[in-house]
Amino acid sequence: MLLKCLGTEIDDTFLYLVFENLPWDLDDFGRRQATIENQVSIKHILLGILRGIEYLRSQNCVHEDLRPEFVLFDPDSKRVKVAYFGEPKSMDDLVSDWCLDNPAIALKAACLYYQAPEILFNGSSKVVDMWVGCIFGEMLTGQPLFRSNTWLHLVASIFGVLGEPKLEVYGKIEITIDGLLTLSKNFDYKDLTKTFLGLEPVGIDLISRMLCLDPEQRITPQEALDHEYFKDL
Repeated sequence: MLLKCLGTEIDDTFLYLVFENLPWDLDDFGRRQATIENQVSIKHILLGILRGIEYLRSQNCVHEDLRPEFVLFDPDSKRVKVAYFGEPKSMDDLVSDWCLDNPAIALKAACLYYQAPEILFNGSSKVVDMWVGCIFGEMLTGQPLFRSNTWLHLVASIFGVLGEPKLEVYGKIEITIDGLLTLSKNFDYKDLTKTFLGLEPVGIDLISRMLCLDPEQRITPQEALDHEYFKDL
């Protein structure tokens, strides 16, 4: 679930937090995919991430900055922990109105590759952390699913993986939150079996529901934990 704080130390200047140590993070995974896959399955790692997200939800919080280096695991004990809480928010404080007044603010210090659409538009949602589907995809392919250095290129990258808007709405809607959600409801989704070769049909269903552009339609943490994809664990 979440990385555990084991204790604190204080000196004249600093407060030190002592956390449990796990030897791997998912940033290593891209460099050592075969080694990890032999010891800890992608499915097990994803389940651990989802348990961490669901625990945060049970505490009325969201992480908002999940990326591979913040997911730690130990192949021997099979522990999986979500780490780093520099940007967690209470669900009561989430900004539900997305805007594009100052997109630079939305980028924060986080790596752009893993930002949910609502974060890109200076908003958030109660299922913002379920965009962790892009980490799921990266574990499957060994490469970041969405690559970009700017928010606009990231939106284009998302369309490139998931599919483009239908012709009757493409180019006719301003890129605002309302426009983006309208596009998501008029979307020709790609056949993700061609992107994630070898992934079983229930896995395709899960990642498709995690990477839903419209947060109102995106799968919840508990729904994901109950998904048939994990039935053999």
